[in-house]
Amino acid sequence: MADKQEFVPVIRVGGPAPKPKAQPKPAATNVGTKEYGAQRAEQARRDKIVGTLVDAIALEARGEGVPGMALVAKSIINRQKYLRDKQDWEGVPVYKNAYLTDGKTDIMSILTAKDQYQVMNRDGTPRYDKQNPLTDQDRINARNALGIALNAEKYAQLAQQEQWPEEAMYITGFRTRTAKDDPSQNIGNFLYGNHIFNTATGTAKPYKK
Repeated sequence: MADKQEFVPVIRVGGPAPKPKAQPKPAATNVGTKEYGAQRAEQARRDKIVGTLVDAIALEARGEGVPGMALVAKSIINRQKYLRDKQDWEGVPVYKNAYLTDGKTDIMSILTAKDQYQVMNRDGTPRYDKQNPLTDQDRINARNALGIALNAEKYAQLAQQEQWPEEAMYITGFRTRTAKDDPSQNIGNFLYGNHIFNTATGTAKPYKK
């Protein structure tokens, strides 16, 4: 982020002598101000998205510690990657309606897609549990988990430590043990904690270029 620029004030001289004309601020200064404001606004927007993602990860798997939360985070990151690449890790096409995002690849569209994440409302707000609110430690753990999921080397080390199957690298979704069985999700399944993870892309309609 660029440093905030300092502005030299225009000094107006009073008295009987003619007042000097005020010099307009250089165009570059105005541009710099706008850019700084835009950068601040963009950073605030990104911080809000990350905060929402962290809370969603914590709400979904805080009972399974950092490893369980890292799996949830990885599944979301993989969805975004495969949507952007329009193919999964095997080169199989991932179509426009995959994960019900209608081709959108931003994190909020992924999180708020219909019937995808029970911990999220469609308006982009997490469904907080008033009876069991998130703690600071929950959010710290979720941020650590997100950092691991975003780092291929750290995630691979965690996978080896936890003895996860190879499918853990490519997960795209999950359901709880008690959730209704969905045959479309029964691809590359493995169990961790209270979640059954999978590598399904979940689509039936081809993407039209």
